[in-house]
Parts: sequence; structure tokens; C-alpha cells
Amino acid sequence: MRLTHRHTCTMRCKHADSITAVTSQDANLQFEGVHYIRRLLSKEDDPPTEAVLSTGVLPYLVSFLDSENSRMQFESCWAITNIASTVHTKKVVDAGAVPKLGTCIVSAEAKPKFREEC
Repeated sequence: MRLTHRHTCTMRCKHADSITAVTSQDANLQFEGVHYIRRLLSKEDDPPTEAVLSTGVLPYLVSFLDSENSRMQFESCWAITNIASTVHTKKVVDAGAVPKLGTCIVSAEAKPKFREEC
């Protein structure tokens, strides 16, 4: 299903809708999609890490670390570190996330909560 102007990705959106949102050109939809994915990956018991990775969303998450929107950076960082904390650490490294994560953590705008999650 492709999202249109009539659709929004909220916490009730489906997995496929969140991926479509992340890959859209609409910054608001991108944020909602990333937020949803981060919440999926934050589940304590058996997060769907492989299912999320199989969608090809990781490069988008990494690119959002360069966003001027600190909330987008935060959600992306948190999602990426949730992936890195699994057996898929190498995928995060191979996607080029490590230098960008480092930049986010030491940036002047980084807040303690940001450092904690990332």
C-alpha cells in the first residue's frame, strides 16, 4: 500500500506503511515511520530486527543521522543502536553508521538523553 496525502503513519500504522513512510519524500511521514520502527525495535522480547532489516530501511535510518531535525536524529540513532545490539552489528557497521553515530553523540546539541540512547 502506498501512502497518499490521506494516509498518515501513526502508532497504529502497519509495518509496510512505516517502511513506505520512511522512504517517502514527506519529512513528517518519514519521522512517523522511523518512530514506529524504533518502537518495534525497542520491544524487550524478540524485536523483529530481521524483518525490519529485510525491508532495506537501514540506509535510510543511517541517512537520517545527518538530518537537521534533532528528533529525527534521535529516533534514527535509537533504532540503529537497537539493531547494533543484536547479532546484526556488522550490518550497522557496513552501512556506515558508526562515524555518524559518533558525530551525533558529541555534537554540541546532543542532550544527555540522546547520548544515553545512542
